[in-house]
Amino acid sequence: ADNAGGGRKLAGSVVIDVSNGSAGRVFTRLVQRLGIDGTLLNAQPDGSFPNHDPNPLKEESRRQAAAAVRERKADFGVILDGDGDRILFVDERGQGIENYFLSCLVAEDLLASRPGAAIVYDLISSRVLPERIAELGGRAVVSKVGYTHLYDRMVETGAVFGAETSGHVYFKVSDTYYTESAAWALTAVLGLLSRRRRPLSALVDPLRGRYAQAPEINVEVPDKDAALARVERAFPGAKIERLDGLSVDLGDCWFNVRPSNTEPLLRLRLEARSAEAAAARTAELRGLLGSR
Repeated sequence: ADNAGGGRKLAGSVVIDVSNGSAGRVFTRLVQRLGIDGTLLNAQPDGSFPNHDPNPLKEESRRQAAAAVRERKADFGVILDGDGDRILFVDERGQGIENYFLSCLVAEDLLASRPGAAIVYDLISSRVLPERIAELGGRAVVSKVGYTHLYDRMVETGAVFGAETSGHVYFKVSDTYYTESAAWALTAVLGLLSRRRRPLSALVDPLRGRYAQAPEINVEVPDKDAALARVERAFPGAKIERLDGLSVDLGDCWFNVRPSNTEPLLRLRLEARSAEAAAARTAELRGLLGSR
């Protein structure tokens, strides 16, 4: 943690919602080690998760931390999942920050000292992340969704950082050692805020405004392959890639439809240049996939 923070104590005020998972002791010690003003919520492990679902991607899972950030006027808050390896941030206003936006800031910080380095992202991330990596002089490397795919791509390319939309984050610690660490991510954000001296929302809002993201849609279909073929036939002039499911670029929007490995579901992620385009294309794809 000292290395991630630049070898010095970090000033800051942060709310950490452990979600009654297993990481309360770890983050209690981290707050003490960093010398920050840290407020821990739901730090006592309880497998019944009495306060909220431990999935930080869910809006209801962020409400308690968001309210505490506003009440305490904290710099930001984080929500952990049950085993403490996924982390999602909320800004000083209590607004949730998707991991691909937060990762743009981490990437900028890392690339300042490691120019030209590779950074790995999953293919359902906002296009903002690979664009921002390229703007900063880094090398954006796309990966299939999932820990093993991202980790393998990091090792293969020597990447300094990797980010999944789900909230998993990965760091290259040495030439031979990589770690997945929510604690490292928290420390990295504290460090960059102490150096930039701007509110987290001011750093994230320009990224949020580039494109419009539609919520992920899960569609149960009896024949996933047939549904994917139906989508592909509907867009004969589009740019199509098949790294993981079907990725389609229509110019005004781009989307990925990929099959679940464990359920009879297709998962749709869509982003567009405007909210209007995102809504129209989402409705069109719902019809193609049979979801109303």
